[in-house]
Amino acid sequence: MLACGGFVPRTMWRAPLLASTSAADFWGRRWNLLIHGLFRRTVFRPLTERGVPGWGAGAIAFALSGAFHEYAFALQQPAQRASFGRCLAFFLAQAPAVSAEKRLRRLLGVPPPFDRSSAACTLAWTLLLMPFAPLFLHPLKTSGTFATILELVPRLAVAVP
Repeated sequence: MLACGGFVPRTMWRAPLLASTSAADFWGRRWNLLIHGLFRRTVFRPLTERGVPGWGAGAIAFALSGAFHEYAFALQQPAQRASFGRCLAFFLAQAPAVSAEKRLRRLLGVPPPFDRSSAACTLAWTLLLMPFAPLFLHPLKTSGTFATILELVPRLAVAVP
């Protein structure tokens, strides 16, 4: 109905899990673009305009995102202690990953075979960051969120470590 009125929806996701070629690409150009834009306007840009280096402003933005996720997941968490701090740790781990990637790319460029294959980039960065996924997923698992999803979509099977 809105489309008939000329309204165009905003793109929120750009195939983040299948097309991202790096951590910076995932967070900056593909994952939850609405929140990315919000944090860029309200956290990152104001800090860099005041002289905070990009890596520092990025780290603060990731820390705030982690704090927000801690708060959001705590509301549905009956045993909050089991998951406390995990989302924050997950997001804090992203800041050095993105900063290191950008610095290495500036210093060394993109080495073969990654310079010729976006699929190789996607696989490599996914394998590097996968060990951090349980930090983010633990609150969703212990709160029963995955069980609720399985009730809504009974044919879907989710395996979470």
